[in-house]
Amino acid sequence: TSEIVHMADWYATIASLAGVEDIKDYRAEASGLPPLDSRSQVPVLFSGSPSAWADSPLFLSSSSVILNSYKLILQGSAVSPAGHPGPVYPNASSHLSPVDSPSLSLDCGGGCLFNVVDDPTEHRDLAADEPEVLERLVRELGGLEPYENRDELEMECEG
Repeated sequence: TSEIVHMADWYATIASLAGVEDIKDYRAEASGLPPLDSRSQVPVLFSGSPSAWADSPLFLSSSSVILNSYKLILQGSAVSPAGHPGPVYPNASSHLSPVDSPSLSLDCGGGCLFNVVDDPTEHRDLAADEPEVLERLVRELGGLEPYENRDELEMECEG
């Protein structure tokens, strides 16, 4: 399958397989922490259903989001999104380290848009070709509210 899942989804997926229905963290919620961001992917694994993230933004950071097959990177400094490896590495095109090669750096200040299903190594920036998708993902990222916990969290060990 080429469905999008996040590593945090393993928590809800394994809980679902174990028969646990309520995975809400009530102590964290009482402390003002954001809810768990984990979605069960059991239907994806066993019946080939679409990802639980289908048509929902999956925030990777404050400057990167995936929606379906599209990934937006919105960052002012030069980035090397995936290192651009070839099927075999090193190869004839890898005389420089992928991280150091100036030809691999992108200016994503206005947004770099990739189709991570068709282009998993993020070689082709689609921002100019898909302005509607770019605009939607920039809006999604702009709506992300940063979370900062300023409370001191006291931990108690139960023994």
